Amino acid sequence: MVRPRWNSRRYVLGSGIVGSVLAVAVFWWIWPRERMLMDVARSIEGVNLGKQSAYWVSSHQILLITSPSMWEQGNSSGGTATKKEQISAELLDTANGMTTPLAGFTALLNKTGRTPFRVEMSPDGDWLLWQDVYVAPRKSGVRGWRFPSTGEYSAHLDGTHFRAWMPAHVDETFFLDSQYLVRLRSWKPMLTVCDLSDPTKDRQYPKPEQAQTILTRYAAHQPVFNTVRYPNGGYLQDSAQVESYHTEDRLQRLLSLQNEGRGAPQPIQVHPLTFPGGSSLGDSEYAPQGRAVFYQLSVSRLPPLQAWLNRLLPRLDLKPMETEELWVSAGDGQGLHKIGSVPIKSDANGSSEDHLLYCQWLPDGRQISLVYHNKLYVVPAVPEK
Repeated sequence: MVRPRWNSRRYVLGSGIVGSVLAVAVFWWIWPRERMLMDVARSIEGVNLGKQSAYWVSSHQILLITSPSMWEQGNSSGGTATKKEQISAELLDTANGMTTPLAGFTALLNKTGRTPFRVEMSPDGDWLLWQDVYVAPRKSGVRGWRFPSTGEYSAHLDGTHFRAWMPAHVDETFFLDSQYLVRLRSWKPMLTVCDLSDPTKDRQYPKPEQAQTILTRYAAHQPVFNTVRYPNGGYLQDSAQVESYHTEDRLQRLLSLQNEGRGAPQPIQVHPLTFPGGSSLGDSEYAPQGRAVFYQLSVSRLPPLQAWLNRLLPRLDLKPMETEELWVSAGDGQGLHKIGSVPIKSDANGSSEDHLLYCQWLPDGRQISLVYHNKLYVVPAVPEK
């Protein structure tokens, strides 16, 4: 019997190939990957985004507003509904998929004749606060365009205890609790504390020192407020900072912003935010009661593995990936981290259907809803400790 000759070179070559494959596999396995937003998103069914606007009123309930098309609603009087019951409201329970018509709220919306634009719930979910939408009349040169109106309203979901503020020329509006709403502005009256259940108990404070005294009194409810500031004076940059102030300094800070920083109060804490290179911070929004804040970024950069390959082999000349990202932090800027990203594939005109739209906090301040490819999603958004 003739034994096969031992071929050390073939053995070494085969072992090298196997080792290389294993090394690449391990390298690929442990290399950090882009965290995709849709991997952690939960789809919400039962919402027709082509005809309905969706506003969260609890962690599992959505207020659905169905309104006529923007071409049908506007008329020569400036957006007043021309047909009865043109606007309808219903409540969707995402836990069981059931919808409940809100007859009282529907009647109220049709009485005002305009479609809600922004909606916010009071801390215990008792009061609904909203602004309306102005629809340009048919005879105007911008027929069909929608604009935020000057009206601000509050009511219960059954349509009772309706209140209206016309016009709504205020700089800041916030709930102290589920009974009181603060309306702050830079001219007289500088501060109004509205008792939502009893308009006769509303109190106005025309002078700055009066406003500061009242804000100090109510600081027990919210002792600190936070705000995101862009050091270079605008959006589209890769850094920002969160500034924390005493509640009683809220009016002073507002006045300083409109007076080129003169008399500006000193923040009690400044927390810088730095996002990865290639990021442009486009928007940020605080959760109810300021518990957390999310940041929406436009990003143009190579993923980590491609960036490593590009450094190793510059001739590859890999193109950056365009994405949009959501990041979240606590209200004071601590615990900043990325929730996830979605790829953007723009056409020749630079437009895309891949953008994240209508990002908004759920009332629990622990989840964010968004629209992606014309579908409604919810993602968890708890800041890291």
